[in-house]
Amino acid sequence: MVLFSQIACLIIIVLTGFFIFYKKKFKPELRTMIKVSILLAMAFVLSYFSIMLSPSGFPSLKIGFASVPLIFIGLVYGSQYAYLAGLVYDVIGLVVTPTSFPYLGFTLTNVLVCVLPSVIPLKLKEKLSFYLPFILSLVYSLLLIILYYSGLSVQGLTKVSLFVSAILLPLSVLVISYLINRNSDEEERRIFLAVFLVEGFVHLWLNPLWLKIMYDMPYWLSFMPRVVKMPLMMTVDFLILSVMIKVIKKVVK
Repeated sequence: MVLFSQIACLIIIVLTGFFIFYKKKFKPELRTMIKVSILLAMAFVLSYFSIMLSPSGFPSLKIGFASVPLIFIGLVYGSQYAYLAGLVYDVIGLVVTPTSFPYLGFTLTNVLVCVLPSVIPLKLKEKLSFYLPFILSLVYSLLLIILYYSGLSVQGLTKVSLFVSAILLPLSVLVISYLINRNSDEEERRIFLAVFLVEGFVHLWLNPLWLKIMYDMPYWLSFMPRVVKMPLMMTVDFLILSVMIKVIKKVVK
């Protein structure tokens, strides 16, 4: 299973790179490469301040903001620089903190964190930026409510935290969407959808899958704590990126 998933992830990574670089010739610019390198350095620094939690008795839930500079790269510098940045971030991470078993699933995670924001169109329809996150947040809240009434328990998660998160998740989406649409800010719509894709797809669905394949950890033991942390991470990431886009973009672009 592990070998098969390694091969599958490698194929996806290679095909992603092929489609990104096939359509448009890559013309590296020194200034842009320096800016991307600075953002990668920021990501590494932030990764050292991440907090690793063990809701299932095993270190499987990381809370941190290393993804913020990576999302920024995708939003500002496009898919080609984003793809390379995701690979470089993963490779250097393995060199700085080597593991006995490098797994390509997490390489794919880092690539997607950078690339997904880059494919969001500059002119984003208002309804898409609202309905997609809101509908998915309702689905995730339903999962939390099912866990709440099912009698299943996750170490470190109380029924109160499940219930509160089930309310806060769609509520946070509504509040952020309202603020964005009130200002009719196209850029903030892209930021919000990028954050939701990273937190609500990559970190929520894929990382538990990699842990399941590598360590045979029950999928829901890693999945549910991530749903609980989503309202906080999504809101904070959005606020930080909104400020970064407005302030840093003027300096480094």
